[in-house]
Amino acid sequence: MHSLQDKVCNRPWTFERVPNKMLQGLDNALIFTSTKEACLAACLNEERFVCRSAEYNYVTLQCHLSEHDRRTADQTANIVDVQGVDYFENLCLNGTSEQGRGRGRRDVLSHGGQFSYTGGRLG
Repeated sequence: MHSLQDKVCNRPWTFERVPNKMLQGLDNALIFTSTKEACLAACLNEERFVCRSAEYNYVTLQCHLSEHDRRTADQTANIVDVQGVDYFENLCLNGTSEQGRGRGRRDVLSHGGQFSYTGGRLG
């Protein structure tokens, strides 16, 4: 079992939420989780690559993890509108002091609570 607190983040928030958006075509891993909190915990605890962003599909319970975010993706990457999917950027990476400044609506999730990771990996 993992929790969001397995890796310490000295910030008041852990992820920036962009509702109904998806970074298309740049996934490194796909897992199934029962909650978005489990998806975000999986991103924080990912060991195969630096997880810069995650997308959670509330209908299919799919969690997409990526080493890319809106700032590191090349020009061909698209942020697309997708109902029922939220895009989350990891704000707990080193050197990300400017990452909290997004465009448009921004929701943040506190890492103060503990979340269980219950998903399995697809490889």
